[in-house]
Amino acid sequence: MTLNGAPRIVAHLIETGTTVAHPLVTPVVRIGRDPENEILVRDATVSRLHAEVRSAFGVRTLTVMGSTGGRVNDERVDAPVMLTPGDLVEIGARRFTYHEGELPSGVMSYVGHGQEAQGDPLLSRTTQSNPVVRVEQLAPSATSRPGRDWGSFVLVAVAFLFGCCVYLGGMPR
Repeated sequence: MTLNGAPRIVAHLIETGTTVAHPLVTPVVRIGRDPENEILVRDATVSRLHAEVRSAFGVRTLTVMGSTGGRVNDERVDAPVMLTPGDLVEIGARRFTYHEGELPSGVMSYVGHGQEAQGDPLLSRTTQSNPVVRVEQLAPSATSRPGRDWGSFVLVAVAFLFGCCVYLGGMPR
């Protein structure tokens, strides 16, 4: 697949100690306890929306918003961190390895929005809401989630506040 003529690099967060890989195919992949997140982490120390992996121009960054934080390569994350292949990402008690390109042998891409990949380590049991698919099989509509784009909301809010400030205090007399 290409994006504006450039090859698209498929990336995953692979859960350590398992054969489960979570594809990072949308511009924002949310991680946390809320079943609305793309990667569900059932852990009392993890917030409902604990972290996001944002993709733009072939670069993926991890932003941790949860109060208990997160770690990348055993260092606490306080600001957005650019991910590089092989990085170890810790969210609560769960550990993931950031991987780009073809998956290692035996690892399967897991797309199970709102469901946690657990139980059968080989994910041989699948359902409609918890399928095992290859990223190449995803239709564009399956990878897009309208709404909940906080970046756009913040941009509109800042523009509104700036306009109010200019109108109330910056108008020439």
